[in-house]
Amino acid sequence: FARNAARYVQSSMPDCRVLSREAESARTLLASKQPHPKVYVEVHRVPGGRTRKRWLLEVAAGARGLIAISGGVRDDLVGLGIPEEQILVEHDGFEASRGAGLGREEARAKLGVTQDAKLVVYTGGLLEWKGVDLLVDAARELPELTFLIAGGMDADVAKLRARYLSGKDAGAPDNVRLDGFIAPKDVRDYLSAADLGIVPNRSKPAISAKYTSPLKVFEAMDAGLPLVVSDLPSLREILDDTEACYCAADDSAALGRAIAKVMGDEGLRASMSAKMNARAEDHSWDARAKRILDWMDTRE
Repeated sequence: FARNAARYVQSSMPDCRVLSREAESARTLLASKQPHPKVYVEVHRVPGGRTRKRWLLEVAAGARGLIAISGGVRDDLVGLGIPEEQILVEHDGFEASRGAGLGREEARAKLGVTQDAKLVVYTGGLLEWKGVDLLVDAARELPELTFLIAGGMDADVAKLRARYLSGKDAGAPDNVRLDGFIAPKDVRDYLSAADLGIVPNRSKPAISAKYTSPLKVFEAMDAGLPLVVSDLPSLREILDDTEACYCAADDSAALGRAIAKVMGDEGLRASMSAKMNARAEDHSWDARAKRILDWMDTRE
């Protein structure tokens, strides 16, 4: 598929700029008898296998430039010998066209949450490295708060539920609700309803600590939602200490203390909310695209 897509571009749009997420497509464009003159490659992680790593190096040698999704990816590219000046770091973003969504009261009514609830929300996948199990454990010690977890495929939700049906973890805490997968258009309702958002990533694997650029962080910016996040390089390069409350990764007790601290300080939440919202405009997909296009202008 990647090679066929490249051939289509080569035959139908020989003068366009190409931004490829796949080394295979870029390699096909650059290896033809008439190499495409304006190929850029976005890299979300340096591949581990020898063959795909070799392809990436071949592509880097012929491409106009590379876009790294995080500083960790850039560092790995530089470690392969790719010049840093050839690389632009651009994180993920949020979809501005979804708009402001419902207000707090309306969002809570839609989600079946009482207006006086002290609401902590997580939206996103339930893979183990996302650390959602740590959030459930932290919730046990904070019975005065309500925790709403939205996201994950059916198998991931079932796995998380199963953990709380046996052994020492028997029974999910009464203050935790697992809503499972929700459509992207509905994520904003959860953020609008919340008092606090959580990004509890674990320190391993490397995708969590170094490479990820979580959509949920930028969606929280747009919603002006204060965050408690794991203290990891991948998150430190996005948020400073005035925009989020950091806690030790892999530690449910530390996570619980950070949640209690922020939820107990309305002024802190208001300050964090204002700082997050002030940055939102720079992190829409449209703003990201404009920066990338401006950078491309400098390389042609």
